[in-house]
Amino acid sequence: MEPKDQSTEPNTNSPLPQPSEVITPQPSVQPQVPAQPQPEPQSQPSQPQPVDNLSQNTNPEPAAQQFNNNPQPVQPNSFGPQPIVGNFEPNLPPPSKSNKKKKLFIAAGASLALVLAVSGFVFGYYIPNQPENVYRTGLERSGDAIHEMILQSTDAEKLEQIKKSEFDGSLEVTSDEFNASGNFNAKLDPTKSDSSLDVKYKEKDQQEKSFTLKALTELKEGSRFPNVYLQISGLKALQLDDIAPGFSDYDGKWIVVEADYLESLGAGFLPPEEKKNKENVSAEEVAELIRSISEVNNEYLFSTDPSKAVLENREYLGKEKTEEGIDSFHYKVGVNKDNAVAYCKALSDKVLSSRAVKKFIDADDKQIEEYKKSSIEDCDKSKDDIKQDETFDMWVDSKYKIIHKIRIYEEKDKTDKYTDIGQIYNGGDKLSFFVRYHDDKNNLNVKFTLDVDIKQLNSKAKITASQEGADSFNGSGSIAAKPYDGEINTDKPAGAIPISEILAKFGYDPTYESGISPSGGGSIQSRADDSEIKSDIQAIASQVEVYFADNAVYPTLSQINSKSFRNDKLGGLQDEALKAPGSSDATLGTTPSASQYAYIPSSCTSKRCQKFVLSALLSTGEMHKIEGSNN
Repeated sequence: MEPKDQSTEPNTNSPLPQPSEVITPQPSVQPQVPAQPQPEPQSQPSQPQPVDNLSQNTNPEPAAQQFNNNPQPVQPNSFGPQPIVGNFEPNLPPPSKSNKKKKLFIAAGASLALVLAVSGFVFGYYIPNQPENVYRTGLERSGDAIHEMILQSTDAEKLEQIKKSEFDGSLEVTSDEFNASGNFNAKLDPTKSDSSLDVKYKEKDQQEKSFTLKALTELKEGSRFPNVYLQISGLKALQLDDIAPGFSDYDGKWIVVEADYLESLGAGFLPPEEKKNKENVSAEEVAELIRSISEVNNEYLFSTDPSKAVLENREYLGKEKTEEGIDSFHYKVGVNKDNAVAYCKALSDKVLSSRAVKKFIDADDKQIEEYKKSSIEDCDKSKDDIKQDETFDMWVDSKYKIIHKIRIYEEKDKTDKYTDIGQIYNGGDKLSFFVRYHDDKNNLNVKFTLDVDIKQLNSKAKITASQEGADSFNGSGSIAAKPYDGEINTDKPAGAIPISEILAKFGYDPTYESGISPSGGGSIQSRADDSEIKSDIQAIASQVEVYFADNAVYPTLSQINSKSFRNDKLGGLQDEALKAPGSSDATLGTTPSASQYAYIPSSCTSKRCQKFVLSALLSTGEMHKIEGSNN
């Protein structure tokens, strides 16, 4: 390849050269030393011509012999050697027609190359990098990029690859009051899942608590409900026995919730419309919905067509580097109210017309039309909520000419609270999206990121949060997803205990509206109320015994029901201790009932009582009693 002629490079600091400056040669040359030999034009003789035959020499003077770029040695003649001495001005022959055409062609080509180079700079760099054009390109190219990404990630082949996936997650939170951490793993396909969760939790000045949850699910063909197998380890540390005594007996044991059992419950409490068989929404239908939304976004949200564009460029603020290190064009952007309403209506129509939404809400065509009508009315009403003078900030990546981020301020004319929504693109198949909330007044920062590899179908989401000051904390969590090609084992674990057996032990039967089985025992809530009743009665009895130890007598009923007496003599016994669950009456009676505790002093003479009985009615109908120690 011949080296590029530097004379054709555009010089943006100089005016364009005139044609005469390029193609007009200077004919006069005064060499001191002969030039290097060059090929002689074809029109010249290829052999040196003798000079002794003067009749063949058309030049009368020897010094005026023909001069070309390939000088020949002078031959001696009868006059002796003729040395060439001093400077001389050779006579050049008139250029041939072919030479003229060649030079003209070269000069014209050089001029054309220069014009093209300058034009390329103007149209390829200068004009596209004008703020107005960068804004327009940024919107349109961003819409195209997002739509192309959606098309690639939702095609049939990709959907098939991600049908079976694996997720890994983690969580960590630290503060002055507690620390917590956890790990999560799940493998799933359209009908099976295998998941586990490990959590550690430690309050200030307390021992660390931990528990593990494992879950297996399998949806059989033709069933509405899956078989679910659960295993919880660490129940004792959770102290659930305070609510449901004996619950820790199932620590580390597998519990099975089978589809047949859930189906039997469904007939009792599902609403009528849920009882009929509904078609499941397919992955392809969801992908179809996402693609259609992207099309509407390109038509309105990422458009610069004045008749449809939702966003309006209100002001160019200059070029700058963002917090993320991206060189960008900075704009103030507003919303066109009429186009925003049109966008709302178009989007609602597209979503409600999709197969996925029709199946999900189980609506017929008539119902869908009613939903569309209502949605249109809501879109019209939303116009009043859009303020013409409100703007947000937008940055367009100066390299790739796509939207880098937008910033929405929480309050007009205040920059201390805002939310950033954006992306970082560095080429290739990898994309990085982010959402960041900043509150300068409360020193609070929350950031969510999503990194996607379209080619490998891997993604990772991460959230971080931190706050400084009196309520300072730091937290982070992440979850990564990737295709999975291993086996998912959901076989029923050996020795799994049916959930119906466990519920029956605690007197709960979900087939009854009250939750209480005919055999009694009460619901879980009732068991919690019973625990509260026993705690209240014990608190009252303890204070009464302390009073007896100081005074050798038990208080009378009227004394206990006196708030001033309780504050002065019974250690400030609170009203709440005298209230039965669900009751607002903070007094003790003489007959226990579901809404009142009973205190019956005995062996009383002249306001001096030597015995007492505290009693309350439990949810099971059983009477709970505490008698005085001096009985």
